[in-house]
Amino acid sequence: MRQLQHGGLDKEHLASIVKTLDGFQQQGLKIEKVLTKGIPRPDSVEVHSTLTAANLTSIVDLLKQGHQIDQVVVFPRGIPAFENFLTQITVR
Repeated sequence: MRQLQHGGLDKEHLASIVKTLDGFQQQGLKIEKVLTKGIPRPDSVEVHSTLTAANLTSIVDLLKQGHQIDQVVVFPRGIPAFENFLTQITVR
């Protein structure tokens, strides 16, 4: 989360996003990468994580809470059966 301090986000907005990301971690979402988004000034972050099939329901729980979530993308990974899911969550 310290990397976001230098991402160009407004401090109040940054505090709100960090609080939301903390809630994600409390729900069991392991955050692997966080990228700032927005041109010319960043206004959101994109969160990357990997979930197992058993933990996939945590995404539904996050959507029910509706904490500034703008977009959720889930990519299945694994051949021939899906074992993991790569998730990208955009938070504004």
